[in-house]
Formats: sequence, structure tokens, C-alpha cells
Amino acid sequence: MTRLRTDPGRLLTGFVAFALMTGCTGGGSEAAAPESTGVAPTTIGTNEVQADRACRAHSPSSPAPSAAVAAALADMALEQKVAQLFVVGFHGTSVDEPGEIEATYNDLALGFPSIAEAIRYGIGGVVIFSRNADEATAMTRLTTDLQSAAASGDHPGVLIAIDHEGGDVARIKDGMVVFPGQAVLGAINDATLTESVASATAEQLNSMGVNVVLGPVADVAREDHTGVLDTRSFSIDAETVTDHVGATVRGTQNSDIGAAVKHFPGMGDATTDPHAAMPVVSTTWADWIESHAPPFAEAVAAGAAIILVGHGRFPELDSTSTPSTVSAAIVGGELRGCLGFEGVVMTDAFEMGAVGSIGTQGDAALGALLAGADVILAPSDLAAAHAAIMAAVADGRLTEARIDISVQRVLTLKEHLGILDASAIPAPPGIGEDATAAYRELAASVTEACKAAGIDC
Repeated sequence: MTRLRTDPGRLLTGFVAFALMTGCTGGGSEAAAPESTGVAPTTIGTNEVQADRACRAHSPSSPAPSAAVAAALADMALEQKVAQLFVVGFHGTSVDEPGEIEATYNDLALGFPSIAEAIRYGIGGVVIFSRNADEATAMTRLTTDLQSAAASGDHPGVLIAIDHEGGDVARIKDGMVVFPGQAVLGAINDATLTESVASATAEQLNSMGVNVVLGPVADVAREDHTGVLDTRSFSIDAETVTDHVGATVRGTQNSDIGAAVKHFPGMGDATTDPHAAMPVVSTTWADWIESHAPPFAEAVAAGAAIILVGHGRFPELDSTSTPSTVSAAIVGGELRGCLGFEGVVMTDAFEMGAVGSIGTQGDAALGALLAGADVILAPSDLAAAHAAIMAAVADGRLTEARIDISVQRVLTLKEHLGILDASAIPAPPGIGEDATAAYRELAASVTEACKAAGIDC
């Protein structure tokens, strides 16, 4: 298994990544498509904002695929390629035999009564909620069955993602050691401790068969604590957030799990919850450059496997106020061009209320791909989203070559995670007693650090 770490010779330091990013200017939606060519960004001082948009036009060159990835891609029909671009949720605790009510929900959202059928069709991944498994043994059994479904369909293994930020945002609480959330770790402000916590969390999830953590939260909290993500952020201080985001990415990915850093371009100033409606985020361009972009630049420097794009309108970053999920200026320009991110770009969940202001599930899915995203998370109507992309390829609005770019990124990630060949994925071992004892010792250290800092854990 290849660990998800960038070659040290190619790593950008947080300072240089931030400097690259400051080669952009705000406003405008004329970013080049992700596969276009352009001039590479120039490193400049952090106190200067370059007047042109050179970095927006830059397209990071994707490395040539391995032989295994190229072969897997060549074996896929277009409809299976498109299916690989979805990570879906489902109802029930059984992969093959959901209850009657769960099967009805699944049929509405997925077009299949069971998640096993969706996987055998070729969908790229699954996001797990507490409704599917809420303790370690059940999770281990579930992930084993999910990968078995992929193997039986002769498809690559599936990405198995979970929200686990610590504290209250933890889907699995029984059978694993759950550490305090990001706000506590940020208040302790020991990045080495944060990296250890991330590593211990990822090791436990990996032992259950999870391969993607939807985190860390890289949003900088509002100073007045009125933002919707305040309790989930490391801090109101951008430098603190930046340090701990980098530490969390390193700790997570050194334990063979992909980190999905969220919510680009930074939702810290949002006061409307995107689960309910589309936020209009008032962050100024200067504040974005100074505070909200650096944590994501650090995530890229640390080799983050995935950047997750949040749902919001950012007038200072895209003067048309196009929602970030479908904004070429934000995804193709700021993230791909200015930050030089070469990994998988994932949307936030499409079942959120904010997506309704974009249009149908099909409209939003197509718009996200056109903007530069690779993976659609948790659509509420998979069949409609899949059909919209297929129709766009048929009528020329989207090319199969563009689909291939995203599928190659997804398959390359799967290769790094050791799940490209579903039939060769070993059964997850579960969390051992000796490891649990070590995790509890680390948790005690966190508690002591809380006491020393006068923090209530």
C-alpha cells in the first residue's frame, strides 16, 4: 500500500503555497477549464497581491497513470466511468438485504433497493452514517461486505468515507476511542498532539475498513462566534488553523487513510447553514487571502488526497456569485490553478438544501464537473445526476476525455489506498486490545493537556 504522502522534494511549504495562492485576484468567473493550459503561477511575497489572474489560468499537470490505473480505466464503459464519480449514502445496516422502508428510500435516492446493487453497477464510493453502523464491530462487518460487493461486480474497490472530526462529530463512538473535537485541540494548540490524535483516529478507522475521513475542517471560525462552523473549527486564528490542518492531514494520511479537507474556499464566515439553504459568504478578498486560504494551501502542501468544496456564494471570489460547488473561478481557478491542487476535488453533500438553489440534481452534478470537480458526494437522486452527465457527453457539452481525467484521479487515489483491485482487499482486522490501550493513554494525555490549559474537555 502506498502511503498518501507527497514526495518531499515536491512539497510546498505553507509559506510558498500561500505565496503561490496570492498570485490571484478576486472577482470574475473567467477561469480557464481545469484541463486548459496556461502560465504557471509565480512565487511572490505574501504582502503583495498580483494584479493579473495568471495563476487562475494555470492547470496543474496530472502525472501519467500507472499501468494498473490505465488498464482499469480502459476496461470501463462510459456509464461505469460516470458511476465512479459518485460517493453515495444509503439506508439500512445490511448491504444486500435492507428492510422494506430502507429499500424504498434507497430506490428513491439511488435507483436501486440495496447499496450492493449500486456498487455492482459501478458507483465509486459510499459515505457511512450512524444509521448504517454506530459501533466498531458493525462497521468492520459492513465495510467488508461493501468491498465484497465491488469484487463480485468486477469493479475497483469502493471509497468508504465517514465524517469523523472528533467530539460530537463522530459516527462511531462504541468500540473505539473518540478524542475531543477540533475546537478543543485548537485551544490546547499543540500541533504535535493534534497529529498524534489524527493518526490514532485514522488507525482505528482503517482497522474497520474505512479509507477516507471527511476532515479536517479547515474553516477559520468567526471572531464573534456566530458562524455555523464555529464549534467545529480549530480556532478564530488563521495561523492556528493552518498549523493544525497540516498536522491533521499528515497524521491521517500516514495511517493509510485519505483526508478530505473541507470546506473550500473557507466557510468560516457563513452564518446560514448550507444543510438548509445556500449561504452568501461575506468574506472580503483581502480577508480570504490573509485568513481563509492559508489552511487549504497548507493542506495542499501536506499532500491532502481530497479537497472538499463547500456550498456557498462568494461574491469576492466569483463576481457572478455562482455557488462555489459549480464555480469555475473557485474550483478550476483558485483551487486547481492558484493552489496547484492535483488531487481529487469532491463536492459537499448534494442532499443538502443549498443545492436546490443551483437547480436539479442533474444540473448541479453537471455544473460541478464543468467547474472542475471530480466526485459528487451524497446525491439525493443518483439516477438523475448520472443521466444528466451521460446526456451532456452525448450532446457535446462535456467530453469523455474530461470524464477520464476525473476517473483517473479517483482510480489513482484508490491505488494509493490499496483498493484498486477489490478482490485483493484484505478483511479489516478490527481494533486490537493493545492498540486500544495505547489510544486510551493518548486520550488521557489530551485530558491532561486540557487541564493544563484550563479547558473543559
